[in-house]
Amino acid sequence: MITLLTFAPSFGQPAASPFCVKAMMLLNMAGVAWTTEIYSDPREMPYGKLPAIRIEDQIIADSENIRAWLEAQGAAFDVGLTQAQKALSHALIRMAEEHLYFHVVYDRWADDAVWPVIRDTYFGMIPRPIRGFVTNKIRKPQVASLHKMGIGRSQIC
Repeated sequence: MITLLTFAPSFGQPAASPFCVKAMMLLNMAGVAWTTEIYSDPREMPYGKLPAIRIEDQIIADSENIRAWLEAQGAAFDVGLTQAQKALSHALIRMAEEHLYFHVVYDRWADDAVWPVIRDTYFGMIPRPIRGFVTNKIRKPQVASLHKMGIGRSQIC
């Protein structure tokens, strides 16, 4: 059986990460049996992030690698699409994952009005007396990274 290593559900979604949700949808579309294992600290995962799938003793990290593995097992996600439609699909996926996603990250991590909700949702397991200190140490490099990318400098995010 395939085990999806994922973040916990939050905000009415089956996982906090859109990439974890993507992996869930890929597994469903592939018609394979799978289960979840919730992780709160992805640093021990390959690439230091989630999602990942575990098949016996093998771990495949990253939603796009999961898709490639499923396709190698026979899953067909682009049935009926022409080559041009496949190319367009690929372009739209890349646009969403490599640009729009970072606006979601900005909204969650850099917006001071939203941050308290995110902090308490994502890091509620950290005792309240030290939660602010610990999460600010996590938040600061995230926001700095967004600024370096340019997303954090935009007037319209």
